[in-house]
Amino acid sequence: MELCGAFQNRLFLFSCACFSGILFALVWRKYEQTVQISSIRNHYTSALRRPNYNEWLRKQNLTSDFIPEEILRYSDDIDKPELESSFLYKNIQVLCLIFVNSHNGAEAVKQTWAKHCNIVTFFGRFVDEKIPVMKVPPVTSFEGFCYAFTHVYHKYEGQFDWVIIADDYTYAMIENLRYYVASLNSSFPYYLGHPVKDFSSLYNIGSAGIVLSKGSLSLLYSVYSTADDCRYKRPPSWYFDQSIGKILHAFSVHPVDTRDSYLRGRFNPFPVETMLIPGSISVFSSYWRTSAFLSEEGMNCCSDRAITFHGLLPSKLYLMEFLQYHLNVFRNSMRGIGNQPVTDQSKSNLNKKSVSSEMEQVGEPFVQLVDRNWVRSNNLKNLKRQKTIVENIWNELFGS
Repeated sequence: MELCGAFQNRLFLFSCACFSGILFALVWRKYEQTVQISSIRNHYTSALRRPNYNEWLRKQNLTSDFIPEEILRYSDDIDKPELESSFLYKNIQVLCLIFVNSHNGAEAVKQTWAKHCNIVTFFGRFVDEKIPVMKVPPVTSFEGFCYAFTHVYHKYEGQFDWVIIADDYTYAMIENLRYYVASLNSSFPYYLGHPVKDFSSLYNIGSAGIVLSKGSLSLLYSVYSTADDCRYKRPPSWYFDQSIGKILHAFSVHPVDTRDSYLRGRFNPFPVETMLIPGSISVFSSYWRTSAFLSEEGMNCCSDRAITFHGLLPSKLYLMEFLQYHLNVFRNSMRGIGNQPVTDQSKSNLNKKSVSSEMEQVGEPFVQLVDRNWVRSNNLKNLKRQKTIVENIWNELFGS
């Protein structure tokens, strides 16, 4: 009996210890979410939460003008407009440097979000001439990254403004990236992503995608510029994301808070469904412990203009692409074209391909860009026309 009682006491103590540990983990996670844990965050600016896109657009002497969806898709009675996303595609050159782990993953990225990049390069531990994939050492190592980025720098120097580094488990919205960085000078060193803590400094974790301006890439190139440098120079860390952070730290280039003005994440290290459903991220995940700038779980997890999600299998990449660029929701519209009889011309238009190849590449935003001077002159014409109508009505009612 005494032996049985001692065992029960030990079991009770063990259960209490386990319960206390779980309770402590829950409290610690909440503490990480709500309290500024480390003073190192205060060293970094939060100025990149809200890009000055509209101000940048005004400096281009342009303004946005809404286009009803049915006009863009079916009407042929207007000149082809300059779409906002097309303008950004031409003026904000993005190179996508993608590390792949499998042939299926590489093919899925190529057929989905890589189409929206200006330049695409694939690197992996295998050769695939069809995609194509260039072989490098382990894709998570700095040596593999070094071979890849020096190759890209030599081949495409002067042809890009920004580089996004991601893998084949990532889905990236390149249009949102262009919108985010449009107002920034890419010649300056910018280092964007999801910052995590590493002892006394921060670096952007590779799983959420890393964005470098050409200014930052030139700093990396000043240290590692040849294949021999990649092979023989000892990197700060075996992992490429940590090494990038440490090298740029030596040049006083640091990660910044890339959340939006509502503190919702732009660079997300998990799939969208994991971020959306509270409790999906384990309480023991390093995400809570190391993330420098946390976002809420649930519907407020992610920015409306999120740039990356990570942890997606090839099938999910195709699903994301379909939902983003091909699924259309029927809406009411300014023109009310659905309330008018269908003409023979409308029928022929419906049978035509409704979206141009350029729009397939950059998505289908229903906003055009127009010259601000044209808007001003057009507004003056409208005011004069309205004034004339009012004067005519006045004269008819009261005489001249």
